[in-house]
Amino acid sequence: MESSKMYMGIDIGSVSVKIAVIDQSGQIIKTVYRRSHGRPYQTLKMILDTEFNEYIGEPIGLGFTGIGSKTGVGIREGESFGEINALSAANFMLNLEVVTIIERGGEDSKYIQLDPKKKVVIDFSMNNLCA
Repeated sequence: MESSKMYMGIDIGSVSVKIAVIDQSGQIIKTVYRRSHGRPYQTLKMILDTEFNEYIGEPIGLGFTGIGSKTGVGIREGESFGEINALSAANFMLNLEVVTIIERGGEDSKYIQLDPKKKVVIDFSMNNLCA
């Protein structure tokens, strides 16, 4: 594998674990979605050990989000990002003209209002209504 910097995003939710790897240009290299069946950290470890072992030793930036992001940092060294920040940053990175994001997760729901020209979050709200 060529040794250019890659970035891995890991979302540890209450229902599933999602992982995406992109290269420096933002091209998607690999994605994985697995339901965690109440065992998010064991699911994360299994995915990393079985499906991402080819990235061991590669230069990679690692970020976590989701309800289990802080514990995920303990499993693999990386940085934890709040879900509002992660969702809005992904939108801005893709240069979408989206002004509203509604996300229904297994643990909570989120409403995010964006200014795509200024690339800022104008307002957001979260509640405990789950999917």
